[in-house]
Amino acid sequence: MAISGSGVRDTSRVLKIRKTTVLSTIKNRESVLIQVNPSIKTLELSNECSVQNH
Repeated sequence: MAISGSGVRDTSRVLKIRKTTVLSTIKNRESVLIQVNPSIKTLELSNECSVQNH
């Protein structure tokens, strides 16, 4: 469900479980989860764009 972009609320609704159960499961398995959308800070954009100060 995470791959399709479903959030905690959607996941709990589809699986018919509480949101707190979804959150606690995610927190307990944090070490084995893989982040599919890296934050902008980890992207190397220095070659693709330049910043000009005005």
